[in-house]
Amino acid sequence: MLIEELEFDGLMVADGSRTNHLFAMSHDYQPGPVGNDTAIVLAVAGRLEMIAGRPAAGQTGINIDGILVHLHAAAPDVFPSTSRLDYRIVNSVAFSLYKSRDRRTMPRDKEVTEVGNLDRLTRYLADSRHIVAFSAPAELAVRSIGKEPDFHFHHPSMSRLNSLYPRLGHDRRWRVLERYRMFADAMLHTHAMTGN
Repeated sequence: MLIEELEFDGLMVADGSRTNHLFAMSHDYQPGPVGNDTAIVLAVAGRLEMIAGRPAAGQTGINIDGILVHLHAAAPDVFPSTSRLDYRIVNSVAFSLYKSRDRRTMPRDKEVTEVGNLDRLTRYLADSRHIVAFSAPAELAVRSIGKEPDFHFHHPSMSRLNSLYPRLGHDRRWRVLERYRMFADAMLHTHAMTGN
């Protein structure tokens, strides 16, 4: 959580570090600490993000942390931390969607590419040196503001992980950890094959 007091060089976060933006944290944006210029772009906030007031608050955030363990080990210059809390996180749109209310969980292309939304994304991602796009809407968002994601891959939801890597043994904890490793490896391999 952010401390309400503004400092001349940014906002102070609960752990005492300073964020690299004067934009407040919300369900669609987390500034991240000074010094980490890697941004993660996700699709859209859900119900848990609205409650928590920050992006990646639910299972997707837990999955990102598990995936970051492997990404950090393989590419620490791009992924300097194993915690999502140490990254700027931006959703491809500023509103929330959840299945029980909206009957969908992904934004439409026209919602992502709306001019006001692209202005918001441009402000939030202006000084990001590395951008990771998790999902097709996130990739569309990044490319629509004239940037190329360094990495782009599937949305890291548990349902996506389960569908990509279905039968991995009987121990649930091992299965989850193995899915994180496989997701990160596939993401890094896709990046190496395409060059972006």
